[in-house]
Amino acid sequence: MKFSYNWLRSFFSARGGQEQKFPKPDELARILTMRSLEVEGAEKSGKDTLLNVNVLSNRAHDCLSHLDMAREISALLDIKLSIPAAKYATPERLSKVKRPVKKLKVSVTDKDLCSRYVGVFMSGVKVGPSPAWIKERLEVLGQRSINNIVDAANFVMLEMGQPLHAFDADKVDGAIMVRRAKDGEKITTLDGEEVILNKDILVIADNKAPLAIAGIKGGKKAEITSHTKNIILEAANFDGGNIRRTSRAIGIATDSSLRFAASLDPNLAAEAVARLADIIKTEASGKAVSVLDIYPKKLLPVKISLNVEKLNAVLGESIDTSSSKKILERLGCEVKIKQKKTLLVTPPTRRIDLSIEEDLIEEVGRVYGYENIAPKSVLAEIALPSRDDSIYYREHARDLLCGMGFFEAYNYSFVGASDLEIMGLPTGQAGMVSGKNIFKLANPTRPEFAFLRPSLLFGLLKNLKENLKHAKDVRFFEMGHIFYKQESDSMALTVASSEWKESKGAFLELKGALTSFLEAFGVVDVWFDDAPACPVGGPERVSEYEGAGVLLHPFQRSEVKVGDQALGVIGSVHPDVAASYKLKAKAAVCELDLRTLLDSSRKENEYMPVSKFPATARDLALLVPQDVRMSEVSDMIENNGSKLLKNSDLFDVYEDEEFEGRKSFAFHLIFQSDNKTLSDTEVDEIMANIFVALESNADWEVRR
Repeated sequence: MKFSYNWLRSFFSARGGQEQKFPKPDELARILTMRSLEVEGAEKSGKDTLLNVNVLSNRAHDCLSHLDMAREISALLDIKLSIPAAKYATPERLSKVKRPVKKLKVSVTDKDLCSRYVGVFMSGVKVGPSPAWIKERLEVLGQRSINNIVDAANFVMLEMGQPLHAFDADKVDGAIMVRRAKDGEKITTLDGEEVILNKDILVIADNKAPLAIAGIKGGKKAEITSHTKNIILEAANFDGGNIRRTSRAIGIATDSSLRFAASLDPNLAAEAVARLADIIKTEASGKAVSVLDIYPKKLLPVKISLNVEKLNAVLGESIDTSSSKKILERLGCEVKIKQKKTLLVTPPTRRIDLSIEEDLIEEVGRVYGYENIAPKSVLAEIALPSRDDSIYYREHARDLLCGMGFFEAYNYSFVGASDLEIMGLPTGQAGMVSGKNIFKLANPTRPEFAFLRPSLLFGLLKNLKENLKHAKDVRFFEMGHIFYKQESDSMALTVASSEWKESKGAFLELKGALTSFLEAFGVVDVWFDDAPACPVGGPERVSEYEGAGVLLHPFQRSEVKVGDQALGVIGSVHPDVAASYKLKAKAAVCELDLRTLLDSSRKENEYMPVSKFPATARDLALLVPQDVRMSEVSDMIENNGSKLLKNSDLFDVYEDEEFEGRKSFAFHLIFQSDNKTLSDTEVDEIMANIFVALESNADWEVRR
């Protein structure tokens, strides 16, 4: 909200012949930002400066006016404030006006939405242009001058924070009613916009039609014009929640709705309407002849006990009782010393944010100045918390996978019957599914969320489907809970590409990515075993899902093991499953037991110095039967390569008709010593041992 610097300064006039020291705009902005409200900028506007203050919701009830902002400045700077007095129509004098006027009859039918309604009937007003001092205040803040009555109401709202409205009394038919609108009822606003109302909207109406949308916008029916002679001033307090919802529903937001939505002090209504009546008397010759105040449940100030010792313990500063009392009094509170170290504080009703002891401590701290509180060392040593390995290794896994081009997915923990049926798991009506330990929700939000997921792959396959609409290559991973027999943690990887012609390409791509990930993650002794059924959800469920339908391709799947322990499954997506999920690309999936993965990586890393001697490389190719796996050959090479064999990598698999049902594996071998440079003779001897070992298998032939 924008505030006029000159207007704020006008509240601090000279006292006792001495000019009070008032900070320059930039300094004032700094003070407010440090101790109260953030000032987002200050800009020149003619001879004035506008401060753009970000008033948050916790102070919107008492800081959306120039007077309240001046009160805040007065408390922060400890300088006296000069509040303009209503010389003619004070709340007390207005309340003594008893002469009845037929035009001023008000009934409030919904007191929950309107806690107070003050009406003032004024006669003999002369509507015309506003005086220069009001025009100047409004125009610098971007308000358009209309006439002296409307401008006076807007002026008081900007000055005191209470929205006000004036009706042409001669256009009001019968009594004024504060009621809920009827469904379909219409009103034409002052801007000429027709609004269709409903029963949730509060209106100000007469016996025939609505006069205004309560707290938001006035209507054309009782508009003030140059012919107006008698007026009814309205100052009310409306429910903030209802005003906020109504403003959103009808799409109209005004300065008035902004303030009412913040929940104003109902005691402000009488003060503001008295101020408005005084201005209209002076500038429009109006005379207050009748006042009506409907205020059934008065808002009384609260009393809060403040322990000064607790205040100092919380703030970490020694502020004595007297200083604390003075700071709170500067904020407008009534303060009594109840005991030596205890204050009884009564905040003004406009400060509805002050309700408990901690609120007062915060107020004392900010006015005292947090920058004035000296830093102190803690009284005890603070030990760093021990590392949570579960969190640490999860984040490490995320970093590795993201670095490999995978994107993390977050899916719901629920699946539907159709998902389970695609996986070959028939669903039943009981809590279990066909006797299997897949759990059904007692009260699902919708049918497709009827079961707890037994695997992460349900969601990831749907992610692949949607993202393949926009990209040729997709990689996802997810970590989360799955539910089979009991809750457990799982991690799944998926890859898909519309450029792969065979599903084998997806399988090999994911197998390579998984191998690289496990190696970087510090998991050793990893190997791939046959997986006859490869079920949804993990390797431990092979026997239970046998024959129940599978997710993976029958000839492109493996069980991932660490030593003798099952870690997970990997494979190409079964063609039938891919068709059910409408995947338009070859895809492969992998699901690992996350707890086993984390436990497998928690081993001590042994760091070896890098050899300063050069390495020697040799290539080896051999023919083997089709049913021989690469791991069998690799194990034999490494077992016979001595300690000097540092690495062996498969770089080619070749099949040809001339091999007569056999295939060719080609390996790249690296030899290196930590003590010397290896000679060709030494490497040849090791290679000869490897050849002998390989050819001990009758059907294996080293290609020389």
